[in-house]
Amino acid sequence: MPEQKQRRHIAKSKTEVVVLHPIISDYVKRTQKVLKENGNDASFSIAINSMLLMAIMESKRPEGLSKETLEAVKDFVEDDKTVQELASIETELNFLIKPRPESCYIS
Repeated sequence: MPEQKQRRHIAKSKTEVVVLHPIISDYVKRTQKVLKENGNDASFSIAINSMLLMAIMESKRPEGLSKETLEAVKDFVEDDKTVQELASIETELNFLIKPRPESCYIS
C-alpha cells in the first residue's frame, strides 16, 4: 500500500490591533523575560498568547477562576474611563492600518 502524504493544516493567523493597558503591557514584558530566561524564543506576541493560554486553562479548572481574579476583571471592564481610552486608541489605529478603498462614491 503506497504511503499517504501527511496533510498539514496551517492556520492563518489574523492580524488584529490590540491596545494594552500599561500595567498589562508591563506584565507581558515580564512574561516575555521569563520565557526567554527559560530558553524559549519569546516574542511579545508569544508572551501575550502564553498569558491568554494560562488564563483559559485556569478558567477551565473545576473550581474556576478565583474570586480575586473575577473581581479584578470586573473592576477593569467596568472602568469606563480606561475602556473608552483603550477603545479610542484602537479605533484610531484601525483607521490608520486598515486598507481603505481608493475611491468612494456617496450617493
